[in-house]
Amino acid sequence: MDPFFSVIIPVYNAEKYLDESIGSVLKQTFKNYEVILVNDGSNDKSADICDKYGKEYPQIITVLHKENQGQISARFEGLKIAKGKYISYLDADDYLRVDALEQVYKTIETKSPEIIIFQWQRVKMNGELIPEKANNLFKDGEICKADLFKKMLDTSLLNTMCLKICKSDLFDVNADYKQFYDVRHGEDLLQSLDLVSKAEKIYYLEKQLYFYRFNPDSITNKNNKMKYTALNRVFPVLYKYIGIMGGNIEDNILLFFKGGLVSLWESLFALFRGRETRAEWQEGLGVIYSYDVVKKSKSYLCQIKIPKYMKIGLKLFYLKYWKLLTCYLAAIEFIKFGIRRTGLYDIYQSVFKK
Repeated sequence: MDPFFSVIIPVYNAEKYLDESIGSVLKQTFKNYEVILVNDGSNDKSADICDKYGKEYPQIITVLHKENQGQISARFEGLKIAKGKYISYLDADDYLRVDALEQVYKTIETKSPEIIIFQWQRVKMNGELIPEKANNLFKDGEICKADLFKKMLDTSLLNTMCLKICKSDLFDVNADYKQFYDVRHGEDLLQSLDLVSKAEKIYYLEKQLYFYRFNPDSITNKNNKMKYTALNRVFPVLYKYIGIMGGNIEDNILLFFKGGLVSLWESLFALFRGRETRAEWQEGLGVIYSYDVVKKSKSYLCQIKIPKYMKIGLKLFYLKYWKLLTCYLAAIEFIKFGIRRTGLYDIYQSVFKK
């Protein structure tokens, strides 16, 4: 008999947390599942850990080894061999609540949704829970696709694939996502859009079933150019779905450009914090300025409500007052992180010295 759930875990250099992640699945109160471990070219001991579990639980766990191509590639490799009626993704440094699959199964049995979305609980790298209010974006129950898409435009909390368990029929295993293999920021949104657009029934489960380990050194939080390339790769795809998902198109367009401007600001700040040379900083600004979505967002800057400090920085960017922008970002970083993290002398060198 085929398993009800396929839990796919992409693995890349996760030796420190992999036992806990896999263990959280093996301890589930609901037992009709399979686990697919996709080692995405790890260069630590992750491959050995995967093989150990594969040998110990051959009836439950399948192990795949592949060259490093990124999370999207790893997920699709696992998807190709998945036998479950529903697909669940789990990141290798995160873990599930012990009754997560049982809670989702009960919802499927009583409500028959194609997609179930649930909440997370953030934890520190040492496993300590991070005190915070649950993100109750919807009440427990079925949600309208148009309402969901509007929230997806307005917040990234609903884009995460690991917070969705989806019917396997929604996935197109033959889809060609190779052009997005190098995307490291926003890849969950790329995958979520297609699934949500196909689903007829979506259910929001107001329970924290997923423990997300907040890693300041992860690709999501790292200060590098991966953040700003998403503006050119992910946002154009998102814009195409405005006419597909339904709802008020004008409102959704405004939300789209609001998200674009906020992401632009975050990209500028990330590029600034990750700067290595003046040339790299200048080159990055020029690349960002060339993106179509960035150019189109400019006309919405005055009419969209975003924090004033963001708006000031974005105006400096669009005016190409980039030396002044550097000083402005330095001031913000100083307020946030203090003089040691800001590196004021380095900023002085990059702005005023050739």
